[in-house]
Amino acid sequence: MAKKVYEESKIQAIADAIREKTGGDTTYTTAEMPDGVGEVYEAGRDAEWNLMWDAIQRNGKKSDYGFVFMNYKSEWFYPKYDIVLGGGDSVAGELFGMSAFRGFNSGGSADFDLSARFEECGVTLDTSKCKILQYFMHTINVKRVPTIDFSSCVNSYMAMYYTKIQIIDKLIFSETTVTNANMFQYNNNLTTISAVEGVIAKNINFQHSPLDVPSINRIIACLKDYSSTGGTYTLTLKADRQNMLSAAEKAVATNKGWTLVWS
Repeated sequence: MAKKVYEESKIQAIADAIREKTGGDTTYTTAEMPDGVGEVYEAGRDAEWNLMWDAIQRNGKKSDYGFVFMNYKSEWFYPKYDIVLGGGDSVAGELFGMSAFRGFNSGGSADFDLSARFEECGVTLDTSKCKILQYFMHTINVKRVPTIDFSSCVNSYMAMYYTKIQIIDKLIFSETTVTNANMFQYNNNLTTISAVEGVIAKNINFQHSPLDVPSINRIIACLKDYSSTGGTYTLTLKADRQNMLSAAEKAVATNKGWTLVWS
């Protein structure tokens, strides 16, 4: 009898320990104990995830993401908070976006969907206040990325250079956006830009991207109208796209004073 009471007390102690670690109030039978151990494991993993991402993202207050996810593996990336670049100190903030996702998922599958991971985590990427996006997604190895807002960007040097990206959900520009000539170079897989917003006021180059016609037309629609001021800006597109656009579609750009370059 004493042995039975002793064993029951031990089982009770284990159940109490499980409830303490999980924060639950489940009453466990002996047969259910293995499930309880699994719950402890999950609770521990969740606690570590919270601790890690609270530290990485400073409890959601971080705005300097320069180099933070450089060469990160996709399986490590489960952010807890929105990733908001910029908006902090106007001087120190110049590196807020520099190389933030440079080389991200290097060596991983090029089919990884970064937009889907943001959606899975219930968070967003906000670059609307970021001035420096130099090397931002340089050589990133993913098939799809979320909205990239270049409206405050004054340095886009190699921002999206030599990537494996196939789909960009949205690009946003403003009249002050600096569109460096190598901003989108060697994006040899980029076929789709699902939305383009704002105003493209300076030369922009997609010479290596096999963009589909709707994507090209979205870009053209956002070109600033220089028809009354005699602008001399160029939109450079992949040479084999030239015969894919109708004369009327090309005229939308040229009538705004832009030169179409097929390279």
